[in-house]
This record gives sequence, structure tokens and C-alpha cells, in this order.
Amino acid sequence: MKSEFTENLKEVSLAILVATVVVILQQVFLVSLPWEKFARFLIETGKVLLGLLFFFQSVKIDLLSMGQAVGLGIVSVMGERSSSSDCFGLSP
Repeated sequence: MKSEFTENLKEVSLAILVATVVVILQQVFLVSLPWEKFARFLIETGKVLLGLLFFFQSVKIDLLSMGQAVGLGIVSVMGERSSSSDCFGLSP
């Protein structure tokens, strides 16, 4: 569970890091917003990171149990048939 959480944290951090770096570079070289607004952006970025982290963690937990149920159903059906194409009704 902990390794899944840290893996999820890495994925979400990398996704948000790109946009955050672009905004920081714009702040330094182009825009020069007041520091209060820029600090607010960084705080909100942290909130987005936490929200996405919890969202994707819950999706993985929920889909894992659903995927296991579907997989077990496919395996039980495939035990009666010869191939996966027969299982899904794709063979003539």
C-alpha cells in the first residue's frame, strides 16, 4: 500500500511540476505578479497536488477490486471455451 501511495505521489508530482515550473519561469522573466498572488498560486498548487493524489489513490483502490471481479469472471468463462475470441463472441 505504501509503495502504491509513493508511486502515485511521484506521478501526480511530475504532472503538476511541469506546469508549476512554467509558471515560475514566467513569474521570474515575464509577468512579475505581486508576491502575494504568486504565493497564493503556490499554495493552490499544493492543494491541487493533494486533491489529485487522493483522487487517483481512490480510483486505484476502487478499480482494483472491480478489475479482480471482472478478471475472475473472464477466467471462469474462458475455462469453458477454447480461446479469448470465443469468450467475447468474436469467432465465426
